[in-house]
Amino acid sequence: MEETVEAVTAGGVIVGTAPYMSPEQAVGRSVDARSDLFSLGSILYEMLSGLKPFRGESSVSTLAAILKDTPAPISGISPDLAGLVDRCLRKDPAERFQSATELRTAIERLPRRAAGRAATLRGRPAVHEHDRRERRRLPV
Repeated sequence: MEETVEAVTAGGVIVGTAPYMSPEQAVGRSVDARSDLFSLGSILYEMLSGLKPFRGESSVSTLAAILKDTPAPISGISPDLAGLVDRCLRKDPAERFQSATELRTAIERLPRRAAGRAATLRGRPAVHEHDRRERRRLPV
């Protein structure tokens, strides 16, 4: 008995989690690594700001925001880091990082903080006393 394999997805069908979709994915176009970098940019934005870059009351309104809105600037981060996240979130894939390697290179070129902050203890960044007071603790 021969089995028929059905396609799980089809062209022009939107598949994914709305707040993290790239604009091209939101309209059902073909995607590539640059779409993944947009999604990563959404996650970075959320990690740094505590908010999703594109919000709506429903999946449809969230997708509309992805297509037309510009995320609010993230306060309290360096302009270099903000620029990196902004570049990940550009609407046009040609304006984003073109590969994960290119993004990694940009991350590695971000200005480093004071040498003491780069020190590690058991794989975790050293924490100075003044940092302890200002930093919110995240569950490990």
